[in-house]
Amino acid sequence: MEGFLLPGSLFFYSTKKLQSKNRHTRAQTVIALGKLKDARVITPLINALNDTDSYVRGQAAWALGEIKDTRAVQPLITVLKDDDYLYVRQESAKGLGKIKDR
Repeated sequence: MEGFLLPGSLFFYSTKKLQSKNRHTRAQTVIALGKLKDARVITPLINALNDTDSYVRGQAAWALGEIKDTRAVQPLITVLKDDDYLYVRQESAKGLGKIKDR
């Protein structure tokens, strides 16, 4: 699915799912968006780095690393320095490594 572009309605639907009250729905949406590797989802994924749930934040960091867009570097560095959860910081470090290797 490398480079696959989401049709507009699917993009809208997917990014709306990131606003769900259910953390599992948000996490699964983040994972799916990362697997699609569509650069249009960079901003919603960066926003997901501020999610109230640490698992969602960690998966957002993972997804940004999968997409390998340099726009995610500074937000990932911020998370790496500031997030309280080791898991989230680890995923941010991995994501930064993937972007560097692109």
